[in-house]
Amino acid sequence: MIFFIILIACIFTCMIPHSVKDVYSYIGCGWTAAHYEENPYFMSAQQVQEKYHIQDAMYEKIANVWKNEPMIYGPLWTLISTVLTFLSFGNPILALYLFKIFNLMMHLLTCLFIYKITKKKMLVLLYGLNPVILLEGLMDAHNEIFMITLIIIAIYYTIRKKNLWLSVLFIALATAVKYFAILILPFLVIYLLREKTIGKRIGYCSLAGIEFLGILFIFFSIYFQDFNFLNVFAIQQNKYNSSIYYLLYLLMGKNTTDMIKWILLVTFAIGYIILVIKYLLQEKITFRKIIRKYELILFLFIFFLITNFNSWYLLWLFPTIFWLKPRYIKYILILYSISYILKFFTFCISENAKMGIPYFLGTIIMSLLGTYLKSDKNVTIKERPQK
Repeated sequence: MIFFIILIACIFTCMIPHSVKDVYSYIGCGWTAAHYEENPYFMSAQQVQEKYHIQDAMYEKIANVWKNEPMIYGPLWTLISTVLTFLSFGNPILALYLFKIFNLMMHLLTCLFIYKITKKKMLVLLYGLNPVILLEGLMDAHNEIFMITLIIIAIYYTIRKKNLWLSVLFIALATAVKYFAILILPFLVIYLLREKTIGKRIGYCSLAGIEFLGILFIFFSIYFQDFNFLNVFAIQQNKYNSSIYYLLYLLMGKNTTDMIKWILLVTFAIGYIILVIKYLLQEKITFRKIIRKYELILFLFIFFLITNFNSWYLLWLFPTIFWLKPRYIKYILILYSISYILKFFTFCISENAKMGIPYFLGTIIMSLLGTYLKSDKNVTIKERPQK
């Protein structure tokens, strides 16, 4: 099984990115820092080329939509991108495969930790040979693979080692790659503190928060110049594309859509805080129950708060999919498949914003249809009773 997973993973790693080529934006931003010693959060690839009056091969394959924008990912990913592009010595092909090999290593490491957590070979196969993981993570080389690895390791230290501080450490590292990873932090911390009194829970939560913020501060301080740095948090959320927000944008205009977006965001934040407080004060907590609630929250976040929806965002659901009921796992796998197929047929034709409408709506409609056809009475996998 190990040999087969490695073989298949290596085959997909060798494939050239096909539908979406975000990896070239990683290369460009890393090269800005590694070679030109410019801050990629303040200078785009286009600005670097204009400043130095050059046409650098490391910037050639960056999509037009990214050439005039700075880095949008967390500082840990920027640091890794800088190291990998530095090791490429300015060769874009070598840089591409350095990123792919890095993702391959993270993919195999995730398979190892899934087995260490679950002790189930079938769940390792569910991740290791999942077509969407292979296509999005190894062929297209999205940085979600690295983020998944960090969250899985954090869950390992939560369930198997019962180590609060290492669990918080890896969630902080994941947040320094993709900001949404912060959403799982309270659930892991509360689970680890479930046997303590309410007073001690609050005290340990405060210490965990200090550790979390301290780690993020260290990484962000590397690239911080002024408070314009905070604009990177809003770049993606200011784009209305491939989501229901684009329809609202066309029908109601930008101001009304912005207002709706902020109302939903505030509503989500209030509901999230109330739920966290509820679990903080609750006496009996099981990991399965609390993580299922987190999965639902993340699902709502992806579909109702992300204004620029992309199929690989569904990979965010994967680190905690193993604790869902079998039928929900099946539904999410249907969602993965439908989303990727629709992405292929829409974004291979055009990346125009209007193409995102049938892509997003098709993902929802076809997934609902798939879950309806695969109704509960047809489910043959039975969930094992909790120990």
